[in-house]
Amino acid sequence: MKRWLFIVSAGLAIGVTAQCFGQQSEASAKDQQSLDELAKKWAAAYNAKNATGVAALYTDNAIRVAPDGIVQGRLAIRKAMEDQFKAGGHDISISIKSMRSLGDVSWAAGDWSAKFGDQPAHGWWANVQVRSGGDWKIEQNAFNLAPPAQGSAQAKQ
Repeated sequence: MKRWLFIVSAGLAIGVTAQCFGQQSEASAKDQQSLDELAKKWAAAYNAKNATGVAALYTDNAIRVAPDGIVQGRLAIRKAMEDQFKAGGHDISISIKSMRSLGDVSWAAGDWSAKFGDQPAHGWWANVQVRSGGDWKIEQNAFNLAPPAQGSAQAKQ
């Protein structure tokens, strides 16, 4: 009996998940514009070394996954940004390569580049955003740091 219950439950879960993913679509032009603005606000706050401004773009209980670990909550994200600025982070640029949405949830991915001190850095990112009260906020953010290119001065260090 338990085995059949498991099989039926698994089948329902797969069916519901497939239906949800089947409904996803390219973000509407209005949502694309709003999410582009969110990325621009994030980069502007970062480049102004405004940790509070960056953190304000996240939900209260957002999760950020970075090469140095996971932080949860807007206050912890603000602290992580302050630490990044102390480490010399500046001049970030963000590019969105893919964006999808399903109602009040969207996900986007792209690449980024910045400098830490005088050293260039780049990588890729992925976000899940939620719309609340008409505004998009970052619910989950993950990014990586690409290894230096072979033969670069940074790779030789």
